[in-house]
Amino acid sequence: MLHDKNSKILIVGTGRSGSSLLSAIIADSDHSFGMEKAESWDKVKGAFEHKNLHLAYRNYSRSDKISKSLLPSFFSSFFRRKGDKYLKMLLDNVTACKSSKLVWMIQRIHHLGYNPKIIVQYRKFQDYSRSRYLKFGWSMNKMLDEYCNVYSTSLLMLGVFEGVAVNYESILDKNNKDWAEDISKITGIDVKRLLDSRDRIVQRDKDSKPIKGFYSDNKADSIYKDLEAFSQTR
Repeated sequence: MLHDKNSKILIVGTGRSGSSLLSAIIADSDHSFGMEKAESWDKVKGAFEHKNLHLAYRNYSRSDKISKSLLPSFFSSFFRRKGDKYLKMLLDNVTACKSSKLVWMIQRIHHLGYNPKIIVQYRKFQDYSRSRYLKFGWSMNKMLDEYCNVYSTSLLMLGVFEGVAVNYESILDKNNKDWAEDISKITGIDVKRLLDSRDRIVQRDKDSKPIKGFYSDNKADSIYKDLEAFSQTR
């Protein structure tokens, strides 16, 4: 358990990164964190995302768009305050949350007086892009844009706030417990409870297997290597 009520466990990463799996493990390990639960977790659609987090992001996006337009700044401030309201409504009642959009709200969370504790959930670009494409049919440029923006920003956050980087493949590996030790340091959840929850929940998906010769990208690969290097400084 976290003793500081202002400390918030924030799980960030792209969609199709395995963050729903990690959220399921944390929710199963310690229900007191207020992680959004799903009666039946759909591994394809993902789960465990709070409605107020989406509402906050929607209003912040409107605020940002208006700030770049010719509209009076009052409108931008109005939507930013609405985003703050939804964010505070959520964070005053939960200890942990996750969303693929959360990476863009960490600075605001800090600005509102909370203490972010970051868990960056990541995987290889080849595996992420295959899963993204099969599910949503995204173009390669769109996938590269999301992957590089989210994870380069995540690396920046890890240099500013307390946090860990967790490789999706390490969670799937039944012989690996390093990820659980890292999560335990951030959350205070016992390592054995995390591992037991992993063993109950994890099943390797067919689309998690890498494809030989699948398209890669130098920038994405470099960011992945930086995340791996950070995770190994534990």
